[in-house]
Amino acid sequence: MSADYLEQLDVSALGLLAESTGVAARDDAARFFSEQPNGIRLALGSPDAVQLLDRTLPGGQAHRLLQIAVAVHRTAEDIFAAGWTARDQSPVDLPLLRFAGQGSYQKLMVELLGSFLPLEVPYGLDLTQLGDSRAPARPGSISRLHDLIDLIGRVGETERAGALRLLADEALFTAGVCPAPAAHHHIGEDELGAIEQVLPGAVRGLMEELGPSIKTQLDLYLRFGPVWYRMAAQDLIHLTMRSSLSDLAREFSNARRFLVRIVQGPLSSLHAEMFAVPC
Repeated sequence: MSADYLEQLDVSALGLLAESTGVAARDDAARFFSEQPNGIRLALGSPDAVQLLDRTLPGGQAHRLLQIAVAVHRTAEDIFAAGWTARDQSPVDLPLLRFAGQGSYQKLMVELLGSFLPLEVPYGLDLTQLGDSRAPARPGSISRLHDLIDLIGRVGETERAGALRLLADEALFTAGVCPAPAAHHHIGEDELGAIEQVLPGAVRGLMEELGPSIKTQLDLYLRFGPVWYRMAAQDLIHLTMRSSLSDLAREFSNARRFLVRIVQGPLSSLHAEMFAVPC
């Protein structure tokens, strides 16, 4: 767990985390976390880390990722606390408790949310010079769905798993972080037909069966998000990543509910600006 975050957080973010939680001096943070296997996870879950969500942090995307990691671990701690303190007559959400308690799922949630942070474009750089004539479509938008469907139809077999992963991530992010606009985006026969064309034959039958019940973009994502993760896993050669995507396919509903808890809790005042989405 620590090694994973050491690869994602820069020295400045690690120093800020260590100083805010009191586990080490800012200048000694990198050494401390590299020598303490569970040090980062404990620091991220510390109540003192919540202060990192209450202010605007300098440093760009690495510090946004730090805030995401804090929010994920804080949410997990809150779910644990609710489970431990529940009285006999209080219902305990065991599936969500089990999901929140696994470090591998926490890491997947940090990676998912981090992948939706807006790209940092250096000042003065013209994207059209790089062959990009327009800004990327906003997460959760119909245009983004169209772009991803088009991408799946254009890539070769070796890139297919990655394209399907992008579509599945889009479904989970939208359903968990910003579902309201997607609930009002009508899905017509053209979109359903385009999606059906890029699906394998075995899945097209499912589309024909469920198609009449899919009225909105959110309906589509909730029903087919797990399917797209499963398809991506089947196309992967990398066994570890295949297992992770299979887990997300199986735990899609719990992952979505976990994301809802994050944006209604630790990231409630940050997520719309952080991800540049109109929630």
